[in-house]
Amino acid sequence: MIGKTIYADGRNYLCDDCNRLEKFQSIEAARAAGWAIARNRKNCYCPACAPARRNVGKAWGGVRTLVK
Repeated sequence: MIGKTIYADGRNYLCDDCNRLEKFQSIEAARAAGWAIARNRKNCYCPACAPARRNVGKAWGGVRTLVK
C-alpha cells in the first residue's frame, strides 16, 4: 500500500505480502529499486515478493515456476 501522507523525504510504501516498509520520493524511484506497483497504484510489493505477483502474460505460456 502506498501511503497517502506525503513527508519531506517521500511516501511510505508498505509491501502487501510481508509488510516491509520503505520510503521513496516517487513511484519511479520505487520501481527502480525493484518494487512492483499495481496499475491502480493501490497495491505494491517489495523486491522479494514482487516476482510471485508479476504477470508473465502469454509470452511464457502463462506459466512460470517460482523458486523460493
